[in-house]
Amino acid sequence: MTADELREAAKVMLAKADNPALVVQGGPQGGGSEWADVTVPSWDWWRCRFRVKPAPRLRPLNADELKALVGQVLALDKRVTAVVMSYEDAHVFVAGVYRHGQDLMKQGWTYRDTGKPVGVEVVE
Repeated sequence: MTADELREAAKVMLAKADNPALVVQGGPQGGGSEWADVTVPSWDWWRCRFRVKPAPRLRPLNADELKALVGQVLALDKRVTAVVMSYEDAHVFVAGVYRHGQDLMKQGWTYRDTGKPVGVEVVE
C-alpha cells in the first residue's frame, strides 16, 4: 500500500471506532463494483475498498408531507420530545412554536421512534 492508501485506511478504521456505518466494494464482502453495507469488516485492503457510508441527502418536507406529520412524535437532541400538534400555512406547531420543514431539518429534529431525521431522502 502507498502512504496515501495507508492514511485513507487509517481514517476509515478510526471512524469505525466511533461506530459509523461502513460500506465495502469488492471482495467476498462487497457486491463487485457496487458499494454494499458491512457491519463487521474484514479489513481485506488488498481485495476490498472500505469507506464510511455517506449520510443520506435530505430535502425539507413539502406542505402535504408536513400535514401528515400532525400527531407524530419528534425529538430534538434526545432531550426534547414533542408531538406535532397542528398544521397551518406550510408550518407545523411543535414544542410551542410554528416551524417550517426547513427549520425542522436545520435544527436537527428526528422521528422519536426511528431516530431518522425529519426530511425526505433524495434518491439520485
